[in-house]
Amino acid sequence: MGYLKKYINISLLFDVVLFFILSALVFYFQRYVIYYRSQLPVFIFSTSYFKEFLTYPGGIAGYLAAFLRQFFIFPAAGALISTALTFSVSLFTVNFFASVNGLNKIRDWYWIPLLIFSLLNGLYQFSISLSVAVLLVLIFAHICLLLRNINPALRVLTCFFVGGAVYMIAGGLFLFFIFLVVIYEIWLMKTKRSKVYVPLIMLFYGVAYPFAAYNYLYDVKLKFSYLHLLPDGTDVTVLVLFTAYFLFTASLFLFVNVSGLVSRQTAVKKRPGKKWLLNTVFYTSVIVLFVLYNVFFMNKTDEVRLKVQYLADNSRWDEVLRTCKEEPVIDRLVSFQINRALYFTGKMGDEMFSYPQNYGVDGLFIDRINDNKMLEGSSDLYFDMGFINESMHWACEAFMFFGNRPHLLKRLALAHIINKRYKASEVFLNKLKQTLFYGEWADKYLRMIKNGNETDRDSLIAAKRRLMPRSDFFSDRQNPDIMMKFMLRANKKNKMAFEYLMSYYMLSNKFVSFYKNMMLYDVFNYFDKIPVNYQQALLVYSNITGENLPQGDKFKIDNDVIMDFRGYGAIIKSYGGNLVAARKSLQVNYGDTYWYYLNFVSPVTNKIEMEELQKTQSSYR
Repeated sequence: MGYLKKYINISLLFDVVLFFILSALVFYFQRYVIYYRSQLPVFIFSTSYFKEFLTYPGGIAGYLAAFLRQFFIFPAAGALISTALTFSVSLFTVNFFASVNGLNKIRDWYWIPLLIFSLLNGLYQFSISLSVAVLLVLIFAHICLLLRNINPALRVLTCFFVGGAVYMIAGGLFLFFIFLVVIYEIWLMKTKRSKVYVPLIMLFYGVAYPFAAYNYLYDVKLKFSYLHLLPDGTDVTVLVLFTAYFLFTASLFLFVNVSGLVSRQTAVKKRPGKKWLLNTVFYTSVIVLFVLYNVFFMNKTDEVRLKVQYLADNSRWDEVLRTCKEEPVIDRLVSFQINRALYFTGKMGDEMFSYPQNYGVDGLFIDRINDNKMLEGSSDLYFDMGFINESMHWACEAFMFFGNRPHLLKRLALAHIINKRYKASEVFLNKLKQTLFYGEWADKYLRMIKNGNETDRDSLIAAKRRLMPRSDFFSDRQNPDIMMKFMLRANKKNKMAFEYLMSYYMLSNKFVSFYKNMMLYDVFNYFDKIPVNYQQALLVYSNITGENLPQGDKFKIDNDVIMDFRGYGAIIKSYGGNLVAARKSLQVNYGDTYWYYLNFVSPVTNKIEMEELQKTQSSYR
């Protein structure tokens, strides 16, 4: 008895220590994934919201996951919840198989599912609804363990009702439940406490319940009725890791069925010293493998994209640029956020080509190509500019696709307030009012719109109203320069519209339009001195057209820029005009110039279609 008590105390001590170490590691390595999940559709405390989850199999697991996910707004809480889910799934998994035949040593292997689910939680494509569903399935499977001594026919009847509940709660994970109870019944057959017909009927339940639900209960496709919540293969890593978990449970099933000769006493009577050693090895392995995977095998592009999105959402623009300098990746959303950061830090005209611009114009205006991953960013850009109707257009598109994300609810509420459509704004504010962490924000604006004049005192609302276009025009996302010109007609002080117009012309190799519009809108309305990248573009214009640039101190090109232009040409000349041969030398000396972009990076110059660039990108949101 003393040995058993020490055995339990040692295991508990190691479990507690491992839980907090793993939570800290999850917080460190996965905090941007946690933030991403906090921005998924928000949990709303209302009956109508709950009823939405009753319209498809597995909805209850999704509802519980949404409830937990709302706390991810605090990264530390998100790390603790993720780790608690992981531990619970792991412990319930091995405990089920240990309870089947009484082999306590099976519990020593819970570190394997612990590692698998820890890695899964680090993938933003992985939904915690799946973790919740697996945990609920395991809990119901444990309940079925309590029925081992009742009549087999009664167990079949009980499983009929329990199985129906599990299907409604866990969706496609219902098949995992059937797998577990069939395993259990096969084991009971060895002890003469079950009959052959029992597992066969339970297998029939596995086929019949989703089919019946498809025909009579849910308005879903047949495939959805069987497989909802299971990984669908859109992300290979999620599919591989989740398959590894199922293979682990299958191997435990085999172990249970071949371990009848192993005595229970052997499993319990272990020396505490040996137990310390085994726990140390197992738990250290979990920590080391978790760290190695996150350091060396996580998708770098996904990691940087999530981090940059977090920084941009919190207006930490200097950190966006620093991150992209230290961890450069070629990604359209990252390029988009770089350009926003360059504008907000006042560096767009001077340092634009110090950062990757491989997407050209499509990294500046991301709404030119149909891609649901770009919807929210497009809304953000036009909101920044004061083009409120276009911002609202993309926010509505995103809302239809992604649902009640808090960022979208806020955006739509503000857009309607700015447009003085107060009744429409209340629809979104009332949704936010029914949430746990956004109610105070909603109450502020609900109080404000009771008296329309009070909205003018809000600095953000007042600023956006000053920038809004005064007349209607057609939105042309393929030619964003037209929209920028309408924005400048409404308010010539709209510096962001001007800078994005000039950047559009540079990125699309339109030197003549660049020059004409720079003169038309008078660059000195926005800058005391012509930015460096503009000077570089002016030299290209003058060199290609043969026209002289305007005279005067204001239009004087810096001597350093002129010398760099001559040096750039000298390197090309030294290679006999062969740009391919000169590229490496040009990149080393002038890789951050507009000239290098024109010759080697520009999609227009290289005739690269956006579809080709997109092939290298992973899915997002």
